[in-house]
Amino acid sequence: DHRRARAERLCAAPEDRRPRFQFLDLFMVPELSTRVAALRAGQADLVEAAEAVKSQIEDAGGRLIYAQESTYVVLGLTGCYYPDARCNDIRVRQALDLAVDRETIVNTLYTPESYALAGWAHVTPTSLGYTPEPKPMPFQPDKARELMIAAGYKVPGSPGGKDYGKLSIYTWNPGDVPFIPDMAQLVAENWKQELGLDVEVVVTDRTLISDMFRAQELVDKVRLFINEARWDGSTITQSSFNDPQNATRTAEDPRLMTMIRDAFDVVDPDKRHDALAKVYPELQAEHYLLSMGHANLPWGVSSRIAEWQPWPVAAFFNAHWTIRLAE
Repeated sequence: DHRRARAERLCAAPEDRRPRFQFLDLFMVPELSTRVAALRAGQADLVEAAEAVKSQIEDAGGRLIYAQESTYVVLGLTGCYYPDARCNDIRVRQALDLAVDRETIVNTLYTPESYALAGWAHVTPTSLGYTPEPKPMPFQPDKARELMIAAGYKVPGSPGGKDYGKLSIYTWNPGDVPFIPDMAQLVAENWKQELGLDVEVVVTDRTLISDMFRAQELVDKVRLFINEARWDGSTITQSSFNDPQNATRTAEDPRLMTMIRDAFDVVDPDKRHDALAKVYPELQAEHYLLSMGHANLPWGVSSRIAEWQPWPVAAFFNAHWTIRLAE
């Protein structure tokens, strides 16, 4: 009776999430090459993969399935709330944003299946509060130079202005999104060519960058970082823009704080989307976070997997009930 009652509850649920297979074995395998070898040898059916091993997987009869919007990528301007920081001037922040040729960078490094220019920072197309309005800024180098000149800095071809000084981009080489250091180099080349800036790229350890960030050692510098996407970005919005005590805050703007608090006061699920949708374009317009789009995480699946529909905005194995084995 107990088992029958449980089955009836499951059948009455909005979605039947009972798996279509009998057993599921999970193994922790940190090395990509080992995971791919296991897939090719028939010892694994689903592995976290990468574009670089696509041909190896396909040669063994498998294929790649992309988990959409799994990770977002951002150029974060740090410590701009300090009055003496160069990026305290919104014209500087906007100029840096407009001087990045995102389409060329993304088309150079990624495939259309693995990467997309959409949304803003942690707000991707599946996110609560997403609208088409916030999206990575277009490449407008002439406007970027005008803004830098207006902020008092010299740019190529300008008659005068003060020197901006060195600008450092800190990043690391993550395992789930390839070519992030290459992206940093291409952004640096954009800023050098279009704005005449002296830009250095520092590729180091993610933990070290986080420690430096918390210790306020990256003020007026840039972090090119990745983070897991999310459906509800309330927590990260709160910590970044509405918590002046947070050592890793992005801004301390009273206007933004009031706007965020008003949106967070809306707890009705049917109205929360619209409340957040009003906030995100305002945050993007301040140009503290220069969005570089989002990556779609590739998973390698063997020929035994006929179908799998992973959730978007999830950088982990999920929706296993959607896996259907080949007949």
